[in-house]
Amino acid sequence: VLFLVEYIDLNGYLKITFEEAQQITKAEPIQMLDALTLIQQLDPAGVGARNLQECLMLQTERDQKAPSLAYYVLEEFFDELVGRKWDVIAKKLNIGLNEIQLIFDYIQTLTPTPGAQYGSVEGLYVIPDITVKVEEGKLKVIPNRQGMPELRFQQNYFEQFKDSQDIEVKKYLQNKVQEFESLRKAIMQRGDTVLAVGKYIIDVQQEYFLDATRPLKPLTMKEVANALDIHESTVSRAVNGKYIETDNGIVEMRDFFVQSIVGTDGKEVANSQVKTRLKELVDQENKRKPLSDQKLSEILVDEGMEISRRTVAKYRDELGILVSSKRKRFD
Repeated sequence: VLFLVEYIDLNGYLKITFEEAQQITKAEPIQMLDALTLIQQLDPAGVGARNLQECLMLQTERDQKAPSLAYYVLEEFFDELVGRKWDVIAKKLNIGLNEIQLIFDYIQTLTPTPGAQYGSVEGLYVIPDITVKVEEGKLKVIPNRQGMPELRFQQNYFEQFKDSQDIEVKKYLQNKVQEFESLRKAIMQRGDTVLAVGKYIIDVQQEYFLDATRPLKPLTMKEVANALDIHESTVSRAVNGKYIETDNGIVEMRDFFVQSIVGTDGKEVANSQVKTRLKELVDQENKRKPLSDQKLSEILVDEGMEISRRTVAKYRDELGILVSSKRKRFD
């Protein structure tokens, strides 16, 4: 048990095969199995699993509220369940598709990463580079320099040697003073660039901060670069890992850059608006007859958003929405 525990990863899975473990420990197969069984009886349920199927089975086995056939379906028909070949399961078990739907819904409440709940996030926090406050309907931008690297010049060390008559020492001190000043100016300039880019983003995306629906306008890094007369790569570096604090929480600067599509009326529409509408259509669809990507495309075009079926499929994947065949429900 102590040997195997060392091979449990942060998600709770066993990351060594029995064959490898036996080769190292010289233990008998039954001993390895007994040890793993003991580990799998520990909390949280699912820990010590060797794959996703076993992880879900371990959780189902210990849950008294699980549907009666859930464990058996996971054990014998896992691939068919995941692949939505529910007709096969229904026929072999002589049950209705609505019962399989209940089992599938239950399984979705289980966790695929039982060990993750014990992961430590202590010490992980974000210091926003800019804070935006709404005061009397207007935006107030407050820069925050706390996140900038702090430089310290060892003045005492410098004073100790600055009167030295040694030419090499004087040259060394002079070089270090110049390096310090150069680095200090570079950091200040970087901070100014972050602030300038942030202010431009805030100016373009004012509605996001003022409107409760948080709409975003089309905005690219190239546009910001042209407006500020800097290189596009400079903008990319400036926003990398930088955050803006809003009344709606802390948002990464990169999230304010939104691609656009040209609507049927010739006007640009932010792809975030298209994605929002796409999600609304899926949420409102008849789950017994889910909308295909082609049908979703046709609806969006009718609403003035010129978007192809392939683009719908791309946005659907980005939103984590399954294809229509896997969204179909039988209850």
